[in-house]
Amino acid sequence: MGWQDKLTERERYLMSLDSTQISFRDLEHFARSLAASRALVEAKNEALRHCRNVHRLAADIIAPAYRGTNNALDEAVGEADAALARTEADISMDEETARIYKEGLIAMHDERHPDGGGLHGG
Repeated sequence: MGWQDKLTERERYLMSLDSTQISFRDLEHFARSLAASRALVEAKNEALRHCRNVHRLAADIIAPAYRGTNNALDEAVGEADAALARTEADISMDEETARIYKEGLIAMHDERHPDGGGLHGG
């Protein structure tokens, strides 16, 4: 599943438009999408930090004392490893989506306003 599959129908439509078809309202929608994506990434990063702390506690402190003696604990640590890897992959995908939104927004603005206009410091 690619990052495009995570986009809403409206977002896919906006990405299909060229600069002559994009209104200020469309640019505002892109800006809101970017802000929402960034907030989601920040929330997931905070959750990931928490997951890593819990995982570190389980994997580094508790599990070594029982490793090999308790199959259920070994399986639980393995599942925690897999869940952590999936969470990290999801966050990476969200960051990529946010980066693409931002680049698209700036490119559309630059095409419509070649003199700058202040969207990204110009």
